[in-house]
Amino acid sequence: MRRCVLLILMMLALVPLMGMAQERHDTVEWYDRVHELEGITVDKKRGAYSRKDNPAVELMKKVIGHKRMTDPTQKPFCKYDTYQKLTLALNDVTPEQLTEGALSKIPGILDHIEPCFQNNKLIMPVTVSETVRRSLFSRNPNRSQVVTIGERSEGIDQLFQTGDQMVKTLRDFFSDVNLYDDNIRLLRQSFLSPIAKGAISFYRFHIVDTVRVGNDRCIHLAFGPDNSRDMGFSGELYVRDDSTYQLRRCILTIPKQSIVNHVDNMKIWQDFSVLPTGESVLATDDMMIELSLADVFAKSVILRTTRHSGYSFDYIPNAYFSSRLKQNEERKAAGRSEEFWNNFRRVGLTYSEQRMGQLVDNIWQSSPTFRAIGTGVKLLVDDYVETGKPSKFDIGPLTSTVSVNSVDGLRLRIGGRTTKAFSRHVSFEGYYAHGFRSKGNYWSATLGSHGFSLSASRDIRYPSDPLMPTDKDNMFLAWKWGDDSKMMAYSRQQLQYEHTLPSGLKLAAAVKRETYEGRGSLTFDKVRTAELRFTLAYKGFTLSHATGIDGLFDGEWRYNTTEARWKRKTSLKTWGTLDSDIRGGVQWDKMPPPLQFMPAANISYIAQPLTFALIDNMEMMSDRYASAILDWDLNGRLFNLIPLVNRLKLREYLSLRMLWGHWTDGYGTSPASDKPYLEAAVGIHNILSFLHVEYVRRLTHADMSSANIQGVRIRAQFKF
Repeated sequence: MRRCVLLILMMLALVPLMGMAQERHDTVEWYDRVHELEGITVDKKRGAYSRKDNPAVELMKKVIGHKRMTDPTQKPFCKYDTYQKLTLALNDVTPEQLTEGALSKIPGILDHIEPCFQNNKLIMPVTVSETVRRSLFSRNPNRSQVVTIGERSEGIDQLFQTGDQMVKTLRDFFSDVNLYDDNIRLLRQSFLSPIAKGAISFYRFHIVDTVRVGNDRCIHLAFGPDNSRDMGFSGELYVRDDSTYQLRRCILTIPKQSIVNHVDNMKIWQDFSVLPTGESVLATDDMMIELSLADVFAKSVILRTTRHSGYSFDYIPNAYFSSRLKQNEERKAAGRSEEFWNNFRRVGLTYSEQRMGQLVDNIWQSSPTFRAIGTGVKLLVDDYVETGKPSKFDIGPLTSTVSVNSVDGLRLRIGGRTTKAFSRHVSFEGYYAHGFRSKGNYWSATLGSHGFSLSASRDIRYPSDPLMPTDKDNMFLAWKWGDDSKMMAYSRQQLQYEHTLPSGLKLAAAVKRETYEGRGSLTFDKVRTAELRFTLAYKGFTLSHATGIDGLFDGEWRYNTTEARWKRKTSLKTWGTLDSDIRGGVQWDKMPPPLQFMPAANISYIAQPLTFALIDNMEMMSDRYASAILDWDLNGRLFNLIPLVNRLKLREYLSLRMLWGHWTDGYGTSPASDKPYLEAAVGIHNILSFLHVEYVRRLTHADMSSANIQGVRIRAQFKF
């Protein structure tokens, strides 16, 4: 969600430079052929389309059946290079804006305006990034590796402390489209490929004509989703009219009725070429997406130009798949010379793209409005305030500056962190907080270097705070429904080391000393512990073991605790995505109350993903547990079938949350021991394109006198 918010705020930063007038400029490119889709891909008469004895369907079955044979990455070895240019630009710039609006105040503005051949409009590029990647594939053994050997960016992203993150966000949302993948990840959504295994039942295909594309005789097909509001493509496919059934060209867009948010227009053009050795490979992959948050906000366009070259199917030595080689190359990527870019740049920079630095300077110096809004956006994006140019120390996070809890009442906090301008090898972050009702003073400090971190803190929290995905002082979570009187004070000192291997395996070890005391209505004797913890994490799976050592650093408890967690997001093709979070743990010895297992209980009215919404503070504790949370986003698949309702672009959400807990040796009692705890949620999101509302209800243990049986939870959720 944070990345989506960051992208939307980037668009908002363009508001002061945009007006509402529109002016078209005529240019001619083969891109314009996409207008043929209108009237072809959508059947006006429901039920007129038949898949039985349909020659287009029979042809597509052969295309789908042959796709593994035509996919070059399925050969024993495959290697190729990819050059990609990604440009963010103001869209549909008009003469009025150049002479009367905010743009007219920018010196030399006319030099930065240029025609865009993909949409026949005037644009003004404001950020351009380039990457060069090398892709390697081996089938036996099955291995793949993508190495970034060059990257650079220039534009308004340089105005932000997190500018590199903004460029990564653009690349993440507007990623490559590989038709050979069944599920295509674009705009952080899942689209079904027109040549996927399930494409026949989801799309409608029509044969338009037999045409020539270059020197190749091709069958021209048009296609679109069965329901034009579903998350799918419409477009055109050009299939070679021979026994290979290879793609020669494709043009992708989305139906006008699609439930995708903020996208006015999207077009993707791909061309496939035949190598001298006979293989058909993707050579050209261009994308144009026109965006607007609303009619009154900034209009922008994303242009992604991709060229694949240097295809080779020769033997690739094992050393080329070395993770160390990948790390070394990517370490050099950001410092490539101009000679490197001249060798690898397959598409030249436009005149405006070459002058990004001058444009940014002119905008910042000549537009007070942009400076004010840009500063505000920087605060929202970074959540920190810079203290210099460049900033060596940032103040924040701003969203944790003011909060409220039952013990402190009003709580104020000020903190900050060092930046890479201070040091690339040493980092520091910390905060000081004061509770006005308790008159308590709290603090935290962490010093990090080369994987090591030394931290110390003294503060107050709810018992389940460490299990929440957000900062415990986040001001938006202060609105509680549960028992917020149970809190505890803690003092912690910790030394930790983390290391990530080239394979992606993450190793961590920590030694920690903690002291706990009850606060509010929570009372227990002071607890002192000394702990060693070891953690392994790999691709969504995490395994940890903690050992308490009696007598070390005044520790008073001896214990052993083992926990495992598996977290994954699964694409269900046309039926949305499923988020899974499965956990289990065993405490092998008797534990003090604050360290006993407790579920991820969210006692705020603000919904948080992968948490229990109706379990109260310190409810359902145990020393053996297993839990599973399944969050299913159906992406509007059902609402799209309901007339009138489908115009609202609503999307469905279902969740099932299960917990089993047990106490051994009669120590404690858990309501979940006799039967598992279950709660379910039914929700609607994408309300007004940003609001998520869900209704939650207990399915078991509803007869407990203290049980919270049902409730409504909300959150802001920005999605395309």
